[in-house]
Amino acid sequence: MMGETIFATMSRLATEHNAINLGQGFPDTPGPALAIEAGVRSLRAGHNQYAPAGGVPELRTRVASIWSQRLGRPIDPLRDVTITVGATEAIAAACLAWLEPGDEAIVLEPAYDAYLWAVRMAGATPVGVDLGSTMRLDAERLEQAITPRTRMLIVNSPHNPSGMVVSDEELAAISAVATRHDLRVLSDEVYEFLVYEGSHRSIATFDAMADRTVVVSSAAKTFGLTGWKVGWAIGPADLVSEVRSQAQYLTYAGATPLQHAVADALGNLDLIVPLVRDPLARQRDVLVDGLAKLGFTPLATQAGYFVLTDLGPVEAETATEAALILAERAGIVTIPIEPFYVEPERAPLVLRWSFARQATTLRDALAQLRRAADRGLLAPKTR
Repeated sequence: MMGETIFATMSRLATEHNAINLGQGFPDTPGPALAIEAGVRSLRAGHNQYAPAGGVPELRTRVASIWSQRLGRPIDPLRDVTITVGATEAIAAACLAWLEPGDEAIVLEPAYDAYLWAVRMAGATPVGVDLGSTMRLDAERLEQAITPRTRMLIVNSPHNPSGMVVSDEELAAISAVATRHDLRVLSDEVYEFLVYEGSHRSIATFDAMADRTVVVSSAAKTFGLTGWKVGWAIGPADLVSEVRSQAQYLTYAGATPLQHAVADALGNLDLIVPLVRDPLARQRDVLVDGLAKLGFTPLATQAGYFVLTDLGPVEAETATEAALILAERAGIVTIPIEPFYVEPERAPLVLRWSFARQATTLRDALAQLRRAADRGLLAPKTR
């Protein structure tokens, strides 16, 4: 039985303790005006009835045009693209389409928790391949995780929760395993435009991968408008059709005016991306530098919304205990790492912090942490 997600739990604690929420990944800014105005135009244009199950043609055409260039191959907008309610629906639909009870799906741990539950919803078993403290892939460990029951492999780059961009060498190793064992690959690339160091490459561009890979992305992250929940799945027609067949019974279709708005806004993608990405890079530096000065050890983050740290000055036996201490005594909400593992008890003592907040909010959070540490509030009252 599925309970409340860790994100819902920690956001609830943020409300209960009037805490600064550095847990869930959503910006605290209105969003880029070019996208917002596209939304206003769409509503006024009367795009307010059901969209087709695969998404409005205008958006599918825009996605096909942009990702044809990004993936280096022709993409048919009607056959090779389907629009979903955020990337999470695409992930769930792919798992429901491709997995049967008794099957296994490989995830790279720590793994976004929706992967684990989507696999389980299909009656299959998630199998974790631990990226270790450096958040880099051990190709031998990946190979050892494959069994006769393995059916699919979920790749996430840029990676949530670590902000790591999977290297070309790592992608090549994954491609070799997927090809050797005839696995389908779901590639979650929602942070592809929010890269601060290095560069992103899709695994779908590697030899023999185009025919076995569905790429998932999202306007919600690209535009910093997480409440819009407009995502898409791109891949070979047969695989995308299977994803679409499941998605239509999950929600049938997403919000029509927002699909038209995203199609419009994607026409200004080159203008919008720097407006979203560049402030995030500066906010990352504010949070990372501040946490380091407080005694936390941040892991270098190349992309996305998040940074991982150890527990720093917080005295706790688990990351969950540390997160509760921070929420209750420092008024700061983070996300403990345990839910990102198939077996939470194996998780390291790590916290995830979101820097998708204005710099003033981040500095306020750091000041609260400093006051709590100075008052000795980050140690448990009893052991």
